[in-house]
Amino acid sequence: MKYVSIDLETTGLDENDCQILEFGAVLEDTNNILPLDELPKYHAYIKHPKGNISGNIFALHLNAGIIEKLRNEKELKDTHNYIKNEDLADDFLAWLKMQGMEIKSSTYNNQTNYHCTITVAGKNFSSFDKKFLDKVPGFRNKIRMRQRAIDPSVLFVDWEKDECLPTLDECKEKAGIDGVVTHLAVDDALDVVKLLRKTYA
Repeated sequence: MKYVSIDLETTGLDENDCQILEFGAVLEDTNNILPLDELPKYHAYIKHPKGNISGNIFALHLNAGIIEKLRNEKELKDTHNYIKNEDLADDFLAWLKMQGMEIKSSTYNNQTNYHCTITVAGKNFSSFDKKFLDKVPGFRNKIRMRQRAIDPSVLFVDWEKDECLPTLDECKEKAGIDGVVTHLAVDDALDVVKLLRKTYA
Protein backbone atom coordinates (compact mmCIF):
# COMPACT_ATOMS: atom_id res chain seq x y z
CA MET A 1 0.00 0.00 0.00
CA LYS A 2 1.14 3.53 -0.72
CA TYR A 3 0.39 6.27 1.76
CA VAL A 4 1.46 9.87 2.20
CA SER A 5 2.44 11.06 5.65
CA ILE A 6 1.50 14.74 5.92
CA ASP A 7 2.30 17.30 8.57
CA LEU A 8 1.65 21.03 8.86
CA GLU A 9 3.16 23.69 11.02
CA THR A 10 0.65 26.46 11.73
CA THR A 11 0.24 29.66 13.74
CA GLY A 12 -2.36 28.08 16.01
CA LEU A 13 -5.13 25.54 16.41
CA ASP A 14 -8.06 27.38 14.80
CA GLU A 15 -8.17 26.87 11.04
CA ASN A 16 -10.45 29.91 10.67
CA ASP A 17 -8.08 32.39 12.31
CA CYS A 18 -4.63 30.81 11.95
CA GLN A 19 -2.29 30.18 9.02
CA ILE A 20 -0.24 27.37 7.55
CA LEU A 21 3.46 28.14 7.76
CA GLU A 22 4.95 24.91 6.43
CA PHE A 23 3.71 21.80 4.61
CA GLY A 24 5.63 18.53 4.61
CA ALA A 25 4.88 15.13 3.11
CA VAL A 26 6.65 11.78 2.83
CA LEU A 27 5.57 9.06 0.41
CA GLU A 28 5.82 5.47 1.65
CA ASP A 29 5.22 2.24 -0.28
CA THR A 30 4.86 -0.69 2.10
CA ASN A 31 5.57 -3.09 -0.78
CA ASN A 32 8.84 -1.37 -1.65
CA ILE A 33 10.43 -0.20 1.59
CA LEU A 34 13.29 2.22 0.99
CA PRO A 35 15.84 3.57 3.45
CA LEU A 36 14.31 6.55 5.24
CA ASP A 37 16.68 9.04 3.64
CA GLU A 38 15.67 7.82 0.17
CA LEU A 39 11.92 8.26 0.63
CA PRO A 40 10.36 10.90 -1.64
CA LYS A 41 9.74 14.07 0.37
CA TYR A 42 7.76 17.21 -0.42
CA HIS A 43 8.36 20.45 1.46
CA ALA A 44 6.94 23.94 1.08
CA TYR A 45 7.09 27.15 3.07
CA ILE A 46 3.88 29.13 2.64
CA LYS A 47 4.09 32.75 1.55
CA HIS A 48 1.65 35.17 3.19
CA PRO A 49 0.62 38.51 1.66
CA LYS A 50 2.99 41.29 2.77
CA GLY A 51 4.50 38.86 5.28
CA ASN A 52 1.52 39.21 7.60
CA ILE A 53 1.61 36.35 10.08
CA SER A 54 -0.77 36.12 13.02
CA GLY A 55 -2.07 33.49 15.38
CA ASN A 56 -1.77 32.04 18.86
CA ILE A 57 1.18 33.29 20.92
CA PHE A 58 2.19 29.76 21.95
CA ALA A 59 2.25 28.51 18.34
CA LEU A 60 4.07 31.63 17.15
CA HIS A 61 6.73 31.05 19.80
CA LEU A 62 6.96 27.32 18.98
CA ASN A 63 7.45 28.10 15.28
CA ALA A 64 9.71 31.13 15.72
CA GLY A 65 12.44 29.48 13.64
CA ILE A 66 10.09 28.93 10.70
CA ILE A 67 8.70 32.47 10.97
CA GLU A 68 12.24 33.87 10.91
CA LYS A 69 12.90 31.95 7.67
CA LEU A 70 9.66 33.29 6.17
CA ARG A 71 10.86 36.82 6.87
CA ASN A 72 13.94 36.28 4.71
CA GLU A 73 12.03 36.00 1.45
CA LYS A 74 15.01 36.32 -0.89
CA GLU A 75 16.87 33.42 0.73
CA LEU A 76 13.76 31.25 0.72
CA LYS A 77 13.14 31.91 -2.97
CA ASP A 78 16.72 30.89 -3.77
CA THR A 79 16.97 27.79 -1.59
CA HIS A 80 13.50 26.41 -0.80
CA ASN A 81 10.07 25.76 -2.22
CA TYR A 82 8.35 29.00 -1.21
CA ILE A 83 4.81 29.32 -2.55
CA LYS A 84 1.53 31.11 -2.01
CA ASN A 85 -1.23 29.31 -0.14
CA GLU A 86 -3.40 29.27 -3.26
CA ASP A 87 -0.63 27.49 -5.24
CA LEU A 88 -0.13 24.65 -2.74
CA ALA A 89 -2.68 22.26 -4.25
CA ASP A 90 -1.25 22.48 -7.79
CA ASP A 91 2.34 22.26 -6.58
CA PHE A 92 1.67 19.21 -4.41
CA LEU A 93 -0.33 17.55 -7.19
CA ALA A 94 2.59 18.04 -9.60
CA TRP A 95 4.92 16.43 -7.03
CA LEU A 96 2.60 13.44 -6.61
CA LYS A 97 2.57 13.03 -10.40
CA MET A 98 6.41 13.07 -10.45
CA GLN A 99 6.37 10.25 -7.88
CA GLY A 100 4.28 8.09 -10.20
CA MET A 101 0.96 8.51 -8.39
CA GLU A 102 -2.08 8.12 -10.61
CA ILE A 103 -3.53 11.43 -11.77
CA LYS A 104 -7.10 11.35 -13.04
CA SER A 105 -9.04 13.94 -14.98
CA SER A 106 -12.66 15.03 -15.09
CA THR A 107 -14.37 17.51 -17.36
CA TYR A 108 -17.08 19.93 -16.30
CA ASN A 109 -18.37 22.85 -18.39
CA ASN A 110 -15.65 22.19 -20.97
CA GLN A 111 -12.96 22.58 -18.30
CA THR A 112 -10.65 19.67 -17.49
CA ASN A 113 -9.62 19.25 -13.88
CA TYR A 114 -6.97 16.90 -12.50
CA HIS A 115 -6.85 15.15 -9.16
CA CYS A 116 -5.06 12.43 -7.23
CA THR A 117 -6.58 10.19 -4.55
CA ILE A 118 -4.29 9.36 -1.65
CA THR A 119 -4.29 7.53 1.67
CA VAL A 120 -2.99 9.91 4.33
CA ALA A 121 -1.09 9.20 7.53
CA GLY A 122 -0.40 11.71 10.26
CA LYS A 123 -0.54 12.37 13.96
CA ASN A 124 -3.92 14.02 14.58
CA PHE A 125 -4.31 14.53 10.82
CA SER A 126 -8.10 14.12 10.70
CA SER A 127 -8.78 16.37 13.67
CA PHE A 128 -6.19 19.05 12.87
CA ASP A 129 -4.21 19.18 9.60
CA LYS A 130 -7.15 18.26 7.35
CA LYS A 131 -9.20 21.18 8.65
CA PHE A 132 -6.47 23.59 7.54
CA LEU A 133 -6.03 21.89 4.17
CA ASP A 134 -9.77 22.05 3.54
CA LYS A 135 -9.36 25.85 3.64
CA VAL A 136 -6.60 25.86 1.01
CA PRO A 137 -8.07 26.91 -2.38
CA GLY A 138 -8.61 23.87 -4.62
CA PHE A 139 -6.98 21.37 -2.27
CA ARG A 140 -10.07 19.23 -1.65
CA ASN A 141 -10.74 18.93 -5.38
CA LYS A 142 -7.18 18.25 -6.50
CA ILE A 143 -5.93 16.16 -3.56
CA ARG A 144 -8.69 13.71 -2.72
CA MET A 145 -8.03 12.04 0.58
CA ARG A 146 -9.54 8.70 1.45
CA GLN A 147 -11.88 8.93 4.41
CA ARG A 148 -9.75 6.88 6.79
CA ALA A 149 -6.44 8.44 7.81
CA ILE A 150 -3.73 6.43 9.56
CA ASP A 151 -2.85 7.76 13.03
CA PRO A 152 0.07 5.94 14.68
CA SER A 153 -1.03 6.80 18.21
CA VAL A 154 -3.51 3.90 18.33
CA LEU A 155 -0.56 1.52 17.96
CA PHE A 156 1.16 2.81 21.08
CA VAL A 157 -1.68 3.53 23.49
CA ASP A 158 -1.72 1.66 26.81
CA TRP A 159 -5.40 0.82 27.09
CA GLU A 160 -5.15 0.26 30.84
CA LYS A 161 -2.97 3.19 31.95
CA ASP A 162 -3.33 6.01 29.39
CA GLU A 163 -6.05 8.61 29.85
CA CYS A 164 -5.81 9.68 26.20
CA LEU A 165 -3.93 8.82 23.02
CA PRO A 166 -0.18 9.41 23.31
CA THR A 167 1.53 12.43 21.76
CA LEU A 168 4.08 12.04 18.98
CA ASP A 169 6.85 12.36 21.58
CA GLU A 170 5.27 9.64 23.70
CA CYS A 171 4.76 7.38 20.68
CA LYS A 172 8.43 7.70 19.77
CA GLU A 173 9.48 6.92 23.32
CA LYS A 174 7.23 3.84 23.47
CA ALA A 175 8.52 2.69 20.09
CA GLY A 176 12.16 3.11 21.13
CA ILE A 177 12.83 5.76 18.48
CA ASP A 178 15.53 8.23 19.48
CA GLY A 179 15.29 11.96 19.01
CA VAL A 180 12.90 14.73 19.98
CA VAL A 181 9.97 15.90 17.90
CA THR A 182 11.37 18.87 15.98
CA HIS A 183 8.04 20.46 14.99
CA LEU A 184 9.34 20.77 11.45
CA ALA A 185 6.86 19.49 8.88
CA VAL A 186 8.99 16.96 6.97
CA ASP A 187 10.69 15.69 10.14
CA ASP A 188 7.35 15.10 11.86
CA ALA A 189 5.90 13.40 8.76
CA LEU A 190 8.95 11.14 8.66
CA ASP A 191 8.52 10.32 12.37
CA VAL A 192 5.04 9.00 11.55
CA VAL A 193 6.52 6.69 8.91
CA LYS A 194 9.11 5.46 11.43
CA LEU A 195 6.34 4.65 13.90
CA LEU A 196 4.16 2.87 11.36
CA ARG A 197 7.12 0.82 10.13
CA LYS A 198 7.16 -0.84 13.54
CA THR A 199 4.11 -2.78 12.36
CA TYR A 200 5.18 -3.79 8.84
CA ALA A 201 8.91 -3.32 8.24
